[in-house]
Amino acid sequence: MTQVQDVPRTTAGTGARAVAWLARHADHLDPALADPSTELFARKALVEVALLVGLRARLDPTPLDADHARLLDVVAEVAARPSYRELAARDRRALLLYAGTYAALRLCGREDLAFRHVLERAVRGRYATVFERVPYRHLDLLHTLELAGLPSDVAGLGTALPLTVLTGDPNVLELSTADTYAITHAVFYASDFGCRDVPWPAGSDAERAPELLRACLALARARQDADLVGELLMCLTCLGAGPSPADDDARAWLRAWQEPDGRVEGPQGVVPDRLTQADPAWSRWATAYHTTIVAALEDLLHRHAPVAHRGRARGVLDGARPVWVRHAHDGAPGASAVGTSAVDVPAVDVPAVDVRGAVRDAAGWLDAHVPATDLRAAAWTVEARAALGDVATARSRLGGALAGDDVAGRLAAVPGDVGLHVAELAARLGDGAARSSTCVVVPLPAPLRALLTTVEDVLADVPVTDTTVDGARERVAAARGGRWWTGYVESLAGVDDGPDAAAEPDDPDARRARALALAADLVRRGRSPHVAPGTAARAASVLVRAAADAVAAYDVGVLAVVVRGLVRLPAVPRRVVRDAVEWLVGQQQLTGGVGAPLGDDPAERDELVAQWTLLALPALLEGAALA
Repeated sequence: MTQVQDVPRTTAGTGARAVAWLARHADHLDPALADPSTELFARKALVEVALLVGLRARLDPTPLDADHARLLDVVAEVAARPSYRELAARDRRALLLYAGTYAALRLCGREDLAFRHVLERAVRGRYATVFERVPYRHLDLLHTLELAGLPSDVAGLGTALPLTVLTGDPNVLELSTADTYAITHAVFYASDFGCRDVPWPAGSDAERAPELLRACLALARARQDADLVGELLMCLTCLGAGPSPADDDARAWLRAWQEPDGRVEGPQGVVPDRLTQADPAWSRWATAYHTTIVAALEDLLHRHAPVAHRGRARGVLDGARPVWVRHAHDGAPGASAVGTSAVDVPAVDVPAVDVRGAVRDAAGWLDAHVPATDLRAAAWTVEARAALGDVATARSRLGGALAGDDVAGRLAAVPGDVGLHVAELAARLGDGAARSSTCVVVPLPAPLRALLTTVEDVLADVPVTDTTVDGARERVAAARGGRWWTGYVESLAGVDDGPDAAAEPDDPDARRARALALAADLVRRGRSPHVAPGTAARAASVLVRAAADAVAAYDVGVLAVVVRGLVRLPAVPRRVVRDAVEWLVGQQQLTGGVGAPLGDDPAERDELVAQWTLLALPALLEGAALA
């Protein structure tokens, strides 16, 4: 697998190196030279390279350099063969493979009337444009016909765009790789690669699109998926999204991922092993050609986005008519092929997720199903009641948990963090100045009194002098902005152990353990832990990927723990945290317990739901900024 490069670069830019690598391997674009088992790869690569060259001609008015010209010559040579162009007449389901090639030639000033004739007949054949397509593929059809100048009666953007994942505001943690590609391609086609404004459906929130894209970008970075990183950066440029540090970091990462010769390795598992093992040289090309094209396109759009936007504002490109205007068969101007006006879609009343209600119900479930003397459960249900403004119930619940002759033993038996949490609650909910001595119960148990004194000293900015409770002083100081647990995140989670530390392990169990250790450490550091920026960015990648893994595996407890780490890292897109919280709320039962155990034994169900709910409650409180 490619490692982030730390070697000297050539003087050429990222895009130039990528195009040069493609030009050096241009023979792989010729289907006639391909093995029958890889011929389809050559056809797909040909049209994708054609798109690259066509966009270069549209966005950059300077003459093509030698490498772009070499690629264009190969595309033109293949397209000139009757054996290639006539496939559009025989295989009409594959119309876009050939129409895309023609469109690129047309954009580069190489009109081919014979090729156009074949494509026009295919479009008029009442099948190539009407067989069932998923929405973003319908946008692909529209866009290709636009660029090719092929008239049709295909339903416009207003029909397909509202049905895409892009406009549906999905939960990013549940998106598959295919879903994410559906989002990126919908942006490409609807925006004409940044050459026009997207006609967002009426009632949709256009500001959500960059938020969605950046959350997807965080996931792609975490998975080291250079292909999606490049496409998502392109999308942000296409939408005219303002720059952000996260975008700049992702772009720098993509540059570093590129190999010195210009090749950019793509994600694993895309090309079947039976093909890669047969020909190592072909495998090296096949596993990188698409991502190398993406890197070249991203660089092109990033450098020439202002030119594209000026063209959009004029309604022209290089002085010509807008390429998306459809013309009738007789040459008279026709209606717009895409219908760029906003579509009036009836609003759907989707209630916002009620996190406060979910917190209340989860706390009620725990109070009903977990013994009142369980200090960990009591601490979080008290926290929940206080966060919801029910201080009287919170005090009563805490008093009940601390009642009994065995409270000292129970406090001594729980982990220090639980005892500290109980002490903090006692400090907050006690009766003013007398809380140190009276608090919730009288007399105050000695172990709790010692912890509480430490907490109050820190809250009052009084130097902590002494405590008999092991570890409390350091923990409280960390929780309240005092001394840090220096080095603990770095050494335990392995996110700052050198240049290779950011590489995620392939073993899901190892990734899970790493994320849990990291999240636990961040929680112990308090609400706003001090973590160096570079370490924070790497930690964010670990936890973002862990969140998506947990959702895919239905690991409710892990997700809850990871959320508590995510909220402590400002580098994490807030969309990721929001969607994680909403996913947890979506798993809440009517009774208030969290999770779907898939079992019928009542005792086993209650035990598992209790574990999940106890972990989910603090995640909901902190994720929604209630506590």
